[in-house]
Amino acid sequence: MTPDEICEALSGELSSLFEYRRGLHGDVQVITPLIYPDGGLVDVFVVKRDGQYVVTDYGDAHGWLRMQSWTGELAPRQEVLIARACRSLGVDLDHGRLSLCCEDAAELAQTILSVAQAALRVAHVRLAIHSDEPANGGKPSPANGPGGRAAAEPEVWRAAGGAASPSGPSLL
Repeated sequence: MTPDEICEALSGELSSLFEYRRGLHGDVQVITPLIYPDGGLVDVFVVKRDGQYVVTDYGDAHGWLRMQSWTGELAPRQEVLIARACRSLGVDLDHGRLSLCCEDAAELAQTILSVAQAALRVAHVRLAIHSDEPANGGKPSPANGPGGRAAAEPEVWRAAGGAASPSGPSLL
């Protein structure tokens, strides 16, 4: 199938929320309705190689996650979570690139969804690292609520004598 034929076939298989574009290198870019935590859309690419369709993200999800780090590197625990997420969806992870092959065009829509979902789960590894380990190791403290989590009470500021200052409960 040519890239144009792939686009035509996919438009009948996937929702109208997906967009398809012919790529520069003979591939097809599939713009999915899935959204990275920063608001960007998840894109995957379809390439026909050696009689198979290869769906890949060209390393975009892994690169996105690395850009969220101060050092540009991933923690070992993040790498484990990424590998686990890919394995659960049957998606291959090779040097940061997510990919999955299929031989039949009828399987292409499901393959696209699997790679796109894996990309989204890789991006969410950032959130898992930051949210599941309280700073005090999960031990309750007076400043933390049940389970060692910080209480979600916002600090209230109100103007007093022309200057803002913290205070107790306010009706503002």
